[in-house]
Amino acid sequence: MTGPRDADRRQTTPLLIAGLSAASYLWISPLGSSLWLDEAVSYWVVKDGLLEAVDRGLRYQWSPAYDVILWLAVGLGGAREIALRLPSLVGAAGATLLLYRLGLRLLDRETGLLAATAFACLIGIGGVPANARPYAIALMLAVGSTLALVRWLDRPFAGSAGAYVVLAALTVYAHYLFAIMLAVHVFHAVARRRLHRAPSAARLGLVLGALGALLLPLGPRFLSLVRRRETLSWANDPSLAGVLAVLALPLGLAGVLAWRGSRGRGASVDRASCLLAVVWSILPPLTVALVSWLTSARLFYPRYYLAWTPGLALLSGLAIRTLPGARSRSLIALGLVVLSIAVSPPYRRSRQDWRAATQAVRSVTESADTPILVGAGLVESAQIDWLGHPERSSYLLAPLSFYPVPGRPIPLPYDLDVGARGYLEDLAAVVLARERRFILVSNDDRVRQVPYRGWFESRLGADFDSRSLGPFGAISVVVFERRRAS
Repeated sequence: MTGPRDADRRQTTPLLIAGLSAASYLWISPLGSSLWLDEAVSYWVVKDGLLEAVDRGLRYQWSPAYDVILWLAVGLGGAREIALRLPSLVGAAGATLLLYRLGLRLLDRETGLLAATAFACLIGIGGVPANARPYAIALMLAVGSTLALVRWLDRPFAGSAGAYVVLAALTVYAHYLFAIMLAVHVFHAVARRRLHRAPSAARLGLVLGALGALLLPLGPRFLSLVRRRETLSWANDPSLAGVLAVLALPLGLAGVLAWRGSRGRGASVDRASCLLAVVWSILPPLTVALVSWLTSARLFYPRYYLAWTPGLALLSGLAIRTLPGARSRSLIALGLVVLSIAVSPPYRRSRQDWRAATQAVRSVTESADTPILVGAGLVESAQIDWLGHPERSSYLLAPLSFYPVPGRPIPLPYDLDVGARGYLEDLAAVVLARERRFILVSNDDRVRQVPYRGWFESRLGADFDSRSLGPFGAISVVVFERRRAS
């Protein structure tokens, strides 16, 4: 004999699994598309072997653990877009499964499925699973460490504590900005201690001490990033309205959860679990906003507070779970999937199409001496001394390490300020004045577009004609050819 709960399970499980399957479309469809700028940087870091990957990762990136994983993926799968993105696809799948397990542990199976479905949609819209960057791996470790923490708080065994310490440390090694998860964890542990008198302060202090010891090697690198924060900042200052718009969804979901709970309706959710989901979904974007307002580091950009995504998905799952009717809850989840696919950016496969752009460059490059001027858009190119440094200029030309072109690549400055204009004047007078043809490649997928073409046309327009190739998404290719003497 089956009860109402078994009937609900039979109704909800197929619908939610169908929703997860549909959400996977957002993950898989972009896997073979062109790399974008930051993915090309990931490849540049690992392309010359493990030792070079570790060294470059520590000097140029924020994710030493991910660099090792990506080096292994390239070694096994070769220099192909899909091979570079497979670690992120695996990380996204792992994070989704672990979030399901977390929802199951905090409440029940349906909550886990609802949270997993919401998470699959959120990261699918953001392009996280098909992105050769550390975010999916960091998300998997963040969810895994949170699940380990919850298990340890439920049953404070040494094995659970050790698993938490290792996973939490790896989360920070995967991406430094995910260190905000440690604050989420401390908040949850303190809340659990106040509500349930566990764990003891001594045990909690021991676990945090062990975690701090594992993170000590990152100290010098973190201090270096703090000193360089101005040169690494490229986003605009966040507006109060923009920050409130981001926080509106988790605050609204928290309101639904509180309203349903106060009336004793829907599934009964533990207060500590509710607080975990709320803090997890609010603290990352709020912290990034405060850092952007209070320091010279401009970090308020969606990928820099991605740590909130599992918390937002968990909060969504808990809020939906309190609503009446199992079939209605499943239909809401399916509606989220359909909406996610509908609003998924249509440019996902063409934005920053470096592959097609470099193919066009190869077709019009006359010789190995043809200048290829590249404004890739990395903020470090604002430091003019980087443009002439052999290794640093190679970093600034990272897309060409994966999509090589003939000719002589020359990096362009990040902006057209006073120092950059002097560099461009020297380039025009010394290098370009003798050339019959040169090619300009620029990335317009930026906060502030830079009018490279206009500058070269105004400076050399009397001697050169220009024509555009493309379109290649946000990548523009312009060929400058010297006018024939009449």
